[in-house]
Amino acid sequence: RNVTFTGGEPLLPHPDRDKLRKALQDAGYFVNIETNGTMSTKHRYPNEIMVVDYKCDCSGMRDKMNAEAFKYLTSKDVIKLVVDDKDLENLQDILSEVLSLVTDGLSADTYIAPLPTIYLSPCFGRVDVVKLVEAVKRISKAQQVFTIGLSLQLHKLIWDPNKRAV
Repeated sequence: RNVTFTGGEPLLPHPDRDKLRKALQDAGYFVNIETNGTMSTKHRYPNEIMVVDYKCDCSGMRDKMNAEAFKYLTSKDVIKLVVDDKDLENLQDILSEVLSLVTDGLSADTYIAPLPTIYLSPCFGRVDVVKLVEAVKRISKAQQVFTIGLSLQLHKLIWDPNKRAV
């Protein structure tokens, strides 16, 4: 009863995309849409959960973020931050920027809706996983605005990170 759309970019226009989303809604499926943070998440069905990438500096794509991808998120949604060691040093500033995008510039005190969950994920080979876990613990204690979790690409830890179809 669960379906995940992932990339390329599943929110790019496609003639059958909305028909499929509507059919899944009508059939009672729960749908996760994993989007790269460049497309608006405004038009969605109640059964859809958005997983939106926020591009940190390690991606080289931070300037591609679209505010429309973040301001329609709800507490059932997720924002994924792929980070390296340098991003971890600036994590509080990054979270402040993400908060501003989600709340459309309102302060956390003024914004009353529950916020999406944040997942930190390592930019493989560019972050010490122990430092990442420590950062999750530290930032979770330091701020009470977001729920913070950890997302690991286990296949890259278990097998050769370049191996496909694992």
